[in-house]
Formats: sequence, structure tokens, C-alpha cells
Amino acid sequence: MRLRELLNYDTVVVQCHDNPDADAIASGWALYFYFAHHGKRVRFVYGGPNEIRKSNLRLLTETLRVPIEHVQALDEPPELLVTVDCQHGERNVTPLDGRTVAMIDHHQIAPSSAGRPLAEIRPQYGACSTVVWSMLRDEGIDANQCDASAFTVGPDNRDRRLATALYYGLYTDTMKLQEIAHPRDKDMRDMLRITASQIYSFQNSNLSLDELKIAGRALDGYKYNTQYRFAIASVMPCDPNILGVISDLLIEVDAIDACAVFCPSGDGVKLSVRSCVRQTRADELAREIARDVGNGGGHLRKAGGYLSGPLLRNVCDGAADDLTLCAQGLIEARMADYFANTDILNAPDEVPALTQAPFYRKQPVTVGYVRVSDVCPAGTELLVRTLEGDFEVLVDDTLCIMIGVSGEIYPIREDTLRHKYALTEAPYGLFTGDYPPTVRDTATGDMWELLPHARCCAANENDATLVHALRLTRRTKVFTAWSEDNYMLGLPGDLLVASVARPEDKYIVEGNIFERTYRAASDA
Repeated sequence: MRLRELLNYDTVVVQCHDNPDADAIASGWALYFYFAHHGKRVRFVYGGPNEIRKSNLRLLTETLRVPIEHVQALDEPPELLVTVDCQHGERNVTPLDGRTVAMIDHHQIAPSSAGRPLAEIRPQYGACSTVVWSMLRDEGIDANQCDASAFTVGPDNRDRRLATALYYGLYTDTMKLQEIAHPRDKDMRDMLRITASQIYSFQNSNLSLDELKIAGRALDGYKYNTQYRFAIASVMPCDPNILGVISDLLIEVDAIDACAVFCPSGDGVKLSVRSCVRQTRADELAREIARDVGNGGGHLRKAGGYLSGPLLRNVCDGAADDLTLCAQGLIEARMADYFANTDILNAPDEVPALTQAPFYRKQPVTVGYVRVSDVCPAGTELLVRTLEGDFEVLVDDTLCIMIGVSGEIYPIREDTLRHKYALTEAPYGLFTGDYPPTVRDTATGDMWELLPHARCCAANENDATLVHALRLTRRTKVFTAWSEDNYMLGLPGDLLVASVARPEDKYIVEGNIFERTYRAASDA
């Protein structure tokens, strides 16, 4: 759905959920701005029994002058009702009437929302603010150039209120930016021009004395697994940011290598995950906990997620009526299973010899490559942003970036590239991923897309592409010879691979990628 599709309606009500948080307030205000900018009669409302009471949210709405109203009903239904950071018909949304209903959200799609024509729901994003920010950009509107008072857009506008609100919405919904997983969230974080002093004042009004007591009770009642050195803490319903405070304290304990802290939130459970050892990525652990019951992701050391109440109840045995008990049992079981059923190998010595494993050669499948010096000058320090995560590189005349068959991105030197691949200058137009990879100058913030500079190449059929490969039957983490700090993760069905020409090069290749790029070879 595009925002322009909603401009056929003259009266609009933007509604967020009944207990609006910073993300709901920011994303709703951005939509209010969009409709007002286009001359529509628009209101921004929320329902429920309680007005906004939390100190940081009152400070947010008062300082930035957000035109949000608390209502129990509407005098007459608008031509268009847009629910934001929630979905129409869900239990945390007061039912208001609209002749036409649209929804913009970042939570899991509710059964009642599936198939709706006017819906933009992106659960892979960390905040609804990012969804709305992206949709505004698709309409040519830069949040940094919005005058929130006059509803105008232009390069001369210096009103940073809307950009500051969007940033704070992302900040709070991703545990102080510690659980950002999607590149769009990172792009918004990096590109918004904010008033830092206002963000600082919101941050330091975030915890009340009552919430301090909540944190104390949770820490006092933690559970600890001595075998795998992880801790779990259940927190009574509260602002999700408190979870980050508690998990940050737990992970500082010398006997705890990983922890998960959770609390009920809406009709689900909010989750905060931490790790302090290289063998466990917090974002990976969060995704494993939330597997098939929600979503999870974040950073190497700090991550989080959301577990859907209906999905949790489906997998609970005998605890379906108690969501907290159900969540605790599932989190504890999945963390124990994760550690018990994972092999950790340090290449090359701890990785088993693969000399008896079958031979495979790379097929001449067309993939992409980019000479990075075609994008920006040598000597530039770049952050490369992809769905798989960020990595930094220093540009020189030999640096290239590969684009694999599934859109995966990785750096490679041109001499290695030429040895393994036949290069062409034909434009590469086969990318089908969700997020076109970008690079950003770490000094200036300038950003470029890689795809316009990508060219085609295909693997040479020489010994440089000959490997031994063994299919995995367990979750396996391999610390490669070229990285002591970051492992490659393999799941059952993926392949453990060793180069014939360079036996010390042992690594993981995802199963479906291997099937598309290698073929069996009987000769050495």
C-alpha cells in the first residue's frame, strides 16, 4: 500500500492503540502531518480508559506539541480511519467506526487483518515509526524537511520535532536502539536530524519510582541454569524499556553468559536478550526463542523480540491460560535446547577433516560483483548495510563486494575474484532481495546503493572452486580461520565446506545456496 492511495478521502482519523507509547505517538503524528500537508481534515486520537500518564510520554507530547486527543467515541465516522502501530479489531484498540479502514503496523499480522487491501504491516521492522518514515520517503517526503506547524515540506525547514519524535519512537521500541535488526531501522536512525537535548530529556524521564520497584522484584526472582550459565527473569506488566535495564544488570553478573527478560505486553510478551560471550549471538538467540511464535533480532550482544499471545498458547502444554507461565516455560526450554544442541568449532584445528567427504565444484551461475572504488574513492571507510547485518571496510583499488544468488553480500579481493570467477561488464539485474544493499561513508554519512554499480560474473571451473562438503545434522557454529570473533552458523541441511586448494579455509554454506551454486564432482 502507498500513502497516496489514502488521499481519496477528505476526512481522516488516525488512531493508535489505547496505551500509546512513543512509537505509536511518533508514527501517528507523522501520518497526521502527511494528511494535513495534503489539505485533509485530520485528527489523531487514542481510546481506552486512561489518558497518557507516563512522564516521558507527557514530556514528549508537550515539548514537541503533538496534536493527540483522548476520545471514547467519534461524533461521526470519518471517510477514512487509519490505525497505526496496531490493527483494527484487536483487543488493545478501542473500536471506532470509519467508512473505510486502513492499517499501518509493525507487529505480526492478526488473522482479522490478513488480506485487507488497505494495510501495510511490516513485522520485520523494529518500529512503526520506521514503517511510516519509509512510506513518507516513497512519497518524496523527507522527515528532516517537515515543518510540523505549517504542514509544509522544503529544504529551508528547520523544524526537527517530527524527526526527533520518529527517532525516539525507534529508540524506545528497540530497547534504546540495542535491538535494531532491519536495515531500514538503521537507515532511519542514521539519517534523521534530531534535537539531541530533547531526546536526552525524554531518556531521563523514563523510569518512575514504581518501575524501580518492578525491576527490583524481577531481579530478586530470576531463574538460573547452572549447566549452560543463562538466567531468565519474569517482569510484571510495565514499559518495555525496563526490560533493557534489567537484562543489562543481569548480564553483568560473572556467572551469567546469556539472559532473557520478558513481560506481558498487549496480547503477547515482550522479550529482551543479552549475551556477553563470543559463542552466542544475542540476535540469533532471540530469533531462536521467538521461532514460530513471534519475531526476534537485534545486535551481537543485545537483542529482543515479541512473542504473540495466540501463538504462544498454541504451543503451551497445560499453561495456555497463564501467558506469563507459558512464556517462561517456552523461553527456558528453547534456551536450554539451543545450548544443548549446538556444536562450536574453531577452524581449522577443531573442524573435522573433510578429505573423505564428497567433491563439489562451483557451477557457472551468474552472480554479481561491485568494484568498490567505482562507488567511492580509495581510502574511504565504508559501512556496508545488508539484511544479514553491517560490516565495515576500508576502500582500496583491490576491494570488491560479491552479491550471491540469494542476495547475500560479502567482501572479496579482486585477485581472488578473478581467480575464481569470469568477470564481465554486463550490468547485474538479478537481485531479488528485500533490501538493496547500501554503503555509507562513516565520516560524512553519505550513502550509495551498490546495485547500480554491480556487474555480472560466473564461477570458473578450475581447482580454485573445488571443495569437500559435508551436510550438517546439528546446529553448528564455525569460527573461521579469518575471523576469531564472529562465527558462521549452520543449521541441519546446511553444509560444512573445505577448500581443496586451501584446506585451512573451512566455512558454512546455506543448504539452498549450495544446491544452486555447486555440483558433484568425481575428480580431485
